[in-house]
Parts: sequence; C-alpha cells; structure tokens
Amino acid sequence: MEILRNTQGRVFVSVGLFDDFKYYGAMSVGPIEKTLPAIEPVLTMDAHGTVVKIAEIKDHDVNPSTASLTGYVPLRTKSSLENLIKKGGSDIQIHYGACTNPSDFNAFESALVLRGVSLTNYSLSEPTTLTPNRATIQESANIVVDESYRVFTPTLQKVFGETGITTLLGVAIADSSYCSIPYKNLDILIGTYNFSGYLRFAYSFDNGINWNVFPELFEAHSGSVVTSTIKVVENKIYWTHVGTEAYISVVDVDTIINNSPAITTVLFAHGTYAAIRDIAATKNYLWCVGGSGASFMVRIDLTDYTTEILDDDINFAGVSANAVDALNDNFVVTVGENDNFSLYKDGEFYLSTIGIDSMAFLSDVKVLNEQHWVVASDMGLYITKDGGITWEKTYSVDNKCKLSFYDDLVGYAANSSGVYRTMNGGRTWYKIDSRLWSGVSKLVMDNKNPNNLFMLETFGVYSTI
Repeated sequence: MEILRNTQGRVFVSVGLFDDFKYYGAMSVGPIEKTLPAIEPVLTMDAHGTVVKIAEIKDHDVNPSTASLTGYVPLRTKSSLENLIKKGGSDIQIHYGACTNPSDFNAFESALVLRGVSLTNYSLSEPTTLTPNRATIQESANIVVDESYRVFTPTLQKVFGETGITTLLGVAIADSSYCSIPYKNLDILIGTYNFSGYLRFAYSFDNGINWNVFPELFEAHSGSVVTSTIKVVENKIYWTHVGTEAYISVVDVDTIINNSPAITTVLFAHGTYAAIRDIAATKNYLWCVGGSGASFMVRIDLTDYTTEILDDDINFAGVSANAVDALNDNFVVTVGENDNFSLYKDGEFYLSTIGIDSMAFLSDVKVLNEQHWVVASDMGLYITKDGGITWEKTYSVDNKCKLSFYDDLVGYAANSSGVYRTMNGGRTWYKIDSRLWSGVSKLVMDNKNPNNLFMLETFGVYSTI
C-alpha cells in the first residue's frame, strides 16, 4: 500500500506503553511502502451484488513498512526525533487540518497513525539563518513501521434499508473470511430485530445502507425481544434473545447469508438468569453476565456448550452486572451497578470498586491489555493503567455511555449527549458529534477499519458511511 501526504502535519510521539503523546513539531511523511510477497486474484462482490475480480494480498503482515519523515525544527531544540525513538517500538501520530493550537492532540481533520516505529537512518542539515536571532535545521529520518492506518473525523448518518428497518436490537461485524467465495473480503454487518413477536436476522454488505432480510422466521423462540447482543467468534455468530425468558443461540455466518440457517440454542434461562445484560467471547468460552436484584455470570464452553454458573464468584451484593469484556480465556473484566467491578484472572475472581460513588452505574468496559482498561459510567469515563488498582477520570459525561475500540489507541464513546473519540487509549477524549440522542444501545467498530463505526439508538441505525 502507499499513503502519501506532501503537506506537513503536527507530529506527536509516544515512546512507552503508558507514555502520553507529546507534541514534537511539524513534519511531512513520505510514501509508506510495504513489500507485497504474493498477490492472488479472488472473486468478491460489490455493493450492488455484481461479482468482480480483485487482488488479495497474501501474508501482508509478514514484512514491515518503510517511510521517511522530514521537517524543520528550531536550532535551539535540545531533543531530536532520534533521541525520542531510541530503541524502536514507539508510536507516532501525524495530525492534519487547521488547528489554533499546534499542541492540541485531539482536534484534527485526519491523522496518520504509525505503530511500532524505529529509525534506520537519521540526519540533520546545516543551520539555515532566518533572522539574526533565529535559525532552523532540517531533520530527516528513514523509519520502519510495523503498522499504519489513517483516521478521519467521522460523520454519523442515519441509514435506512429498503426493508424498512429503522432500529436493530443488536449488531456485529462478521468475519467474511469464513464465508463462501462470493462474499469473501466484504464487511458483513449482521443485525437482529423484532418482527411479529419473533427475533429475526438481517445482513448488509454496504455499511447498513441496504439490508437483506428473510420472509421465514429465523429464531424458533417466540415472544417480543427487549434486548439482543451479538458476538462473532470465527465463523460462528452468538446472540442473546432477552424477553420474559432468555436464550443464547449460535449459527454459522455462511448459513445466514445463504438463507439456510441451522440454529442451535446453547443456553435457556428464566427468572433471575433471564436478565442477560451482556456477553463476551473468547477463543474457547462465551461469558454471560447480568442480573435483576442480584448479579450472575455464566460461562459457556464453546466446544460442547456445557455451562458453568459462577454466581458466588461475581457477587455484586444485590446489584446487577451490566457489561463484560474479555482479553482471553483467562482474563475477563465485568462492571456493574454501585461502582462494582470484578476481574477473573487465571481461574480466580477479584472483586473491587473504582471509587467513583457508591451509586455509580458502570455501563461498559473495554480491556485493552492486562493493565490498561477503559470504563464508562454515568459519572464519567475512567481508565486504569495498573490492572484496576488505581483509576483516573479522563472525561466528564452526564449519562451512561457505550464504548467501542479499534485497538489500544483509537476508540469511541457515545451517550445521549454526543459521540466522543479518543486517539490515546482513553487518556483524552474529544466530542466529534454534539447531537442529542434519544438513547444509545450499541456501538460497534470494524476491527479492520478504524473509520467504520456503527451506532444503534432508539430511532435509528447510524453509520460512518
């Protein structure tokens, strides 16, 4: 691939795992070039259903990219880019667009994110005198980049399909690599919605503009659905059907698109266990949390769908668990009402509170690594950088938020007061949409594209198309 920006942008550098991005200066980046080891033709389908031939890059993550940075820095500058990137593994962001304060990290029109940067060559030019009291030198560096991507300031637009779907209960992006040839390499948006008292499926190939639905009923369980959450694990889609009773079911991605679903119910729950609030998926397990007057956690083995109830381990003292996120099979974080959270690590549970307020409603959690988590509440956005021992409030909000992250840097939060973006793992936030929403129920990012964001709210489906 090649990304070229001839104009100078504002450069921010982070040199450590928890080091904040610091303003460095104005520089331009040359083409980011990557060696392509193999290119093979494949069949795919465009948004209009026409089968076309494109190229697929094989093993495109094997070799790192290379690029160059060039800019002018004041002669009096004591630290150079060479000193900032001593051992490699640093992150650089180059922000473009008008900005009244060059060191403002959050305001930009577009940003180029370079991950795992190291220098292969570095040079400084001879001083160039501008005035008797001022001179500059040109700084140039050749760099190796493990990963690069562009981030634009998105605009959320309401999308309606020809089917008349205005509100989905749940949404997820399916991994199309497991689908049959005509659908490979397409982003497949899977949604659930109510129709005549049954839960039904819809899917979209064009970011939610047009939806395909089925005349026959998909979900065998009747009864209007209050909430539905969808998670995708490889070629499997897991979803919740929560009403007076609750179910968790599974189906192959391919069978939905080919209109031949073979649905299996993996959990039936009633009473307290019918109040499923959220699910998280890891390689071998599905983690189900919720509660009504008491919290619960159920772990489902994805090999044989056996279940294990872990109520005693996640007892939030008479209040519910609201959201769960899992880093892997052995690291799961749950948040709930009254400021409660729990950590499941290597077979042990640890219960604690953030320390916000005894009545704080923790609405969502994202685990970026074992030390770095982001939690949303009705009293603010919080991060921990030491695995839940200490917490820092990084943004004030006045209502419950939903969270979604592309990686450990780029993420979004949304509530009834607006949509917010972070470019540094939740350390700072920037409001990108000030509209008042009636109620945000789901926020989903495409893990292949940091500019694809989907939001479900009371009166519609919104997408950054």
